[in-house]
Amino acid sequence: MFLILPFIYTPTVFGGFWGQLKPVFYPKSWYEVNNILKNDKDNFLTLFFPWHQYTRFRFANNRVVANPAPYFFEKPVLSSQNYETIPLYTHDIRTESLHVEGLLSIEKEGVNLVGEEIEEKLPWGQSLSPINVKYIILAKDDDWKRYRFLDKQTDLKKVYENDDLVLYQNLKWGVEEPIITEEQ
Repeated sequence: MFLILPFIYTPTVFGGFWGQLKPVFYPKSWYEVNNILKNDKDNFLTLFFPWHQYTRFRFANNRVVANPAPYFFEKPVLSSQNYETIPLYTHDIRTESLHVEGLLSIEKEGVNLVGEEIEEKLPWGQSLSPINVKYIILAKDDDWKRYRFLDKQTDLKKVYENDDLVLYQNLKWGVEEPIITEEQ
């Protein structure tokens, strides 16, 4: 009797939860960008946009999934851990993440995280250098067009682009000593 119970109560498991679970494969571009990052022998962070913990990826059949970037790329990736719900937007207290939140707030709303108005546009490369960000990956999924301002940055260089991803290199990386390192 006890051997039959799991089969009675979990019939959907054997059918892939009625088609909800399907294997997906990362695009070739993810492997290509991973190779670029792996071949760079420096110690650095890579920032991943769009800045969402859960987002739609075309390669995942346009389903909303947890951002796989920190687990896929072989170099450390800084990606969002924001819930983005009304009662709780974020629980993320990482210094690097809060720094990026502040930069995005200034870029989108002209206001920093303490509510002060900031009128000038930020140089993103220089602004990311203190948190040791050498590369930015922009996945062309979800609301990626909101990050087109990166193309106008003079201190970022586009080193890879295809239909899925854009990889920018921070030209200001390594100019100053980072205030945050991997060891912290």
